[in-house]
Amino acid sequence: MTVYLLVVNILIPLVHPTHEFALAAKTWFDGVCDEGWSTCPQTESGLIRILSNPNYPTPSNDPVYYAGLLRELVRLGNHHFWPDDITLRNVLTTDIQVRSSELADLYLLALAIEHGGAFATFDQGVRASLIPGGTDALELIVP
Repeated sequence: MTVYLLVVNILIPLVHPTHEFALAAKTWFDGVCDEGWSTCPQTESGLIRILSNPNYPTPSNDPVYYAGLLRELVRLGNHHFWPDDITLRNVLTTDIQVRSSELADLYLLALAIEHGGAFATFDQGVRASLIPGGTDALELIVP
């Protein structure tokens, strides 16, 4: 059984039905949610922060509203909450060259590996090979 850590670009279309990737996210999620899926503090706060931003095209700017939608999603079952229990100090080693724009995805990929799961994303640019075991733990979803 693979438990998938859902990145923000998967979570947003799951709770925002008019998002351009909503159908792709739901179709993928429906196929794997029985196996298990996870969130962590970064993905949950990222979802709420982005959707409640006044510049984001959503029906509400209220963070409490989006926390409620996240609670509804979690109630679907097979959810795992993974704490941020690793550090970039150990993920970033002197033998890799990484850009600051890659840090969040590489951290989340490493977190998924630490918990024996996989990292699910629409982002085709994740350089998973920078993290030991990363290539095997990356689930790329094509919209």
